[in-house]
Formats: sequence, structure tokens, C-alpha cells
Amino acid sequence: MNLCDSIFQSARHQPDHPALIEDTRIISYRELAELTSRWSSALQAEGLQPGDRAGICLRDSADFVIAMLACAHAGITIVPMDWRAPAEEVIRLAGDFGTAAVLREPNAVSLATIRTLIINEQWQQGLEAQPKNIPPATLAEAPLILNLTSGTTGKAKGAVVSHQDYQYRLERSIESLGDYRGCRYLSVLPLCFGGGSGFMLYHLSLGNTVIVYPTLFSAQELVAAVREYRADFLFLVPTVLRWLLDLDSPTRPLFPDLRVLLTGTAPISAAEKVAVADRLCPNYWEFFSTSATGRIASLSAADMDTHAGSVGQASERLNVEVVDKHDQPLPAGESGRLRCRGPGISAAYFGDPDQTNFSDKILDGWYYTGDIAHITDDGFVYVAGRADDMIIRGGENIHPGVVENVLLQHPQIGEAAVKGRASRLLGQEPVAYVVVSGQLTEAEILTYCRDKLRPNQVPVDVRLLPGLPKTAAGKVQKRKLPD
Repeated sequence: MNLCDSIFQSARHQPDHPALIEDTRIISYRELAELTSRWSSALQAEGLQPGDRAGICLRDSADFVIAMLACAHAGITIVPMDWRAPAEEVIRLAGDFGTAAVLREPNAVSLATIRTLIINEQWQQGLEAQPKNIPPATLAEAPLILNLTSGTTGKAKGAVVSHQDYQYRLERSIESLGDYRGCRYLSVLPLCFGGGSGFMLYHLSLGNTVIVYPTLFSAQELVAAVREYRADFLFLVPTVLRWLLDLDSPTRPLFPDLRVLLTGTAPISAAEKVAVADRLCPNYWEFFSTSATGRIASLSAADMDTHAGSVGQASERLNVEVVDKHDQPLPAGESGRLRCRGPGISAAYFGDPDQTNFSDKILDGWYYTGDIAHITDDGFVYVAGRADDMIIRGGENIHPGVVENVLLQHPQIGEAAVKGRASRLLGQEPVAYVVVSGQLTEAEILTYCRDKLRPNQVPVDVRLLPGLPKTAAGKVQKRKLPD
């Protein structure tokens, strides 16, 4: 099998159906298959071979999608890169992951010693000389993509995902959501991120229409785009959901025609989930997933009332469990390290064979997510926080996520993060960083915490900030919080 097989199948069965829409450009499935073949041949004519790695550092566009498919078609491993990153970061990533070439925009600055293919008018004109009907190679076990992630550590790593892994992940998504064929998916997440490319490929694999929309937008522009393009499937990070909740809109729900509104990539509080289902879209879902696994658990609209504090039920296709420090499984309700194994999980991280740098690891067939969690008797996964965020105060463990969830229940606190600071007497003490509305003071927040938390969990200090530092996917970067 090859990731592109479904694209070529759709080209045969629904050749004129729109596959990609970018502004006024409409690409049918017939045209998408032909462009994939031409780009694949052009890459190979430039000397790239099956097994090579190619960086894709393009704007979020139809060309980014076609470049991904062309690499998959030719057996070239995709290394997605953020086009907004400075040249120094692109050079570092290209070196770390051994790319044979990096595809870049016409106006991109030079990368010195890194081989670059400029996707300009000359490149587009040269495609006409390439064959348009070469079938994809069979590459089930071959690496398809290195899903890059820095998490909260700042150091990039690449989870190796094969063509077969992607197929398994597609099946898991269908198992959870259902088979949403016939959708119009508005793609607004950066395609260089796992969630952005993953759901784009999910919809192309189903023969749906993907509308590629610029990732820099306001809440009002997003609402207008959903209506203009008649989108009925949307995947958003929690930050964007908060923008939408802040809109003063008389319409409820805000998106009455959406078949699915989905979120993931970063934590979102139980109260916010309930508000999204009520005010934005009744069929609201949360996916708990990682770059190395795809979906681990999902929370459906039907379970929002009873399990909104969880990240959903574990996938039936995976073995998901919580273990102690000796890797022994813990009973339901007890907190420990979350791990999973099963089809579609990456077998390794590229370039980090000893896996000494990260709390999430792939060991003996198990993927350790780096999270502290517990699982209920009925299979719902509750995540307390990251293992490497754990605060040990006088010998007692404090999960930052527990404190953060309490803070976010306050009506005037919009964002919250908790991390430990060194203490001579206790080892560590929790400090809260919050974004508030109105005139809420640090003293009032501490009083609120004393009423809601155990004494050892109450922060020793509260810092009011205008915003929290985040990755582009919406994860709070605690290492960038002020000391």
C-alpha cells in the first residue's frame, strides 16, 4: 500500500469531485493524482530517491499538500517544516534529520550549505514535461513522514510514521468519529504540524473536499470562511475555540451547519468543553493524541455531561494502561505513567536511539506519553499533567494540571499554568501564572485556591500575565514562563 492509493482510487471513481480548494483555485481528484505523479517525477529528476528525506518548508497551501503526496508517491520521507521559522532553525532541522533537499518559497532566504528546491514559476512550468499517470509505489512499511514535535522541551524530535501506520490511524479515527464521507473540511491548522497534516490526509483518504485556508486569521474571519466555503468539518486548537467563545454573537450555536467540531493538541478545561458544545457546535469532540501514536482516546459529544474532565475513552484498537515506576500496571483509579501499544504507533524516534532527552519514550513496543493519568473502570482517561512537570513539595507530589483545572474554573481566569520553583526548605513550591479579566487580584486568587485545593497544592505565588507563551499548536511553553 501507499498513502496515495486512496487519492488515485478517488481519481478513478470521482474524477471531477473537488479535492483541494485554495482561494479561487479548485483541484479535482483527477488533477490531484496527475499533479502528484508529475511532482513525484520532478523530485526524482532532481536526484531525490526512495529512502531520502525531504524538508517541506512551504506556506499552508495546495502546493504543500501536493508536495507531501509527491514525496509519499516516490517513497521519499516527508520532513514537514514551519515556513515562518527563521533560516537558522530550518538549517538546524535539515541537518538534524539529514534531508537531501528542502522545498521552499520563491522569496525564501538562502540556506547556505543546505540544498534547496525553490517552488517558483519555473518549477511549475517544468512539471508539464513530467509524466502524469505513474501509479504509486508499494511502500507499506517504508517511512512516510517524520512527525516533528518539540512539545514543551524546545528540542525537535521526529516520530517515524510508516504508510501502514497512517492507514491504522485513519481506521482508528473512523472507529471513533464514524465514516464522514462527503464532508467539506476547512483546514486552518499549520500543515507542518501532525494535527494539521493528519486531518487533511484523513479527509483526502475519504475522498472529501479539503479547503486550504491561511493559518493567520481572526475569529471573525474564521466564522466568515466556514460560511463562505460551506464547511461542515472543523479541527481547531483550544486557543482558537477560546477566541470564538469570546465573540459577542447572537447565533447559538455559532456553527449550526457543522457536522463535526473537533479539538486536540493542547489541554482544555471541562467548563470550556461544555461551553463549546453549548455555544459553538453540539457535535463537539476532543481527541487525545500524539505525533507518535495518532488518537489514543476521544471524548464524544454524548459524554460531555458526565466525563468533560477526561480526554475521553481509550481506543479499542490500542492497549492503553497506567503503570507505576516499575512499569507494573495499576488498577483503575490510581495515577501513574500513561502508556499504550498497538498498530499505528511509531516504532522509534529518528535520531534519538537511546531516548535520553524526553519523558515520552518508545520502549519494548510501548509508547510512554510522558503524562500522569488514571483510567476509570469504564475506560475514560483523566490526565493530571506531564511527568516532567511534576512538583515535589516536601516529598509530596503535586500535579500542576490539578491546580490549573481549579484555577480555570474561576469565571475571571481565562488561562492558567503552574510550575515549580526551587525552595531551600521544601525542594519545590508551586507558582501560578494566570491571565485574568476584570480587576481580579493575586490575593483574591490565593484565597480562591485555599478554598478549592489541599494546603500543599496552594500556590505560594501568583503572577498575572497578559498572555501565556505557547507553541503554534497552542501548548503552553512553561520553560518560557518568567522565573
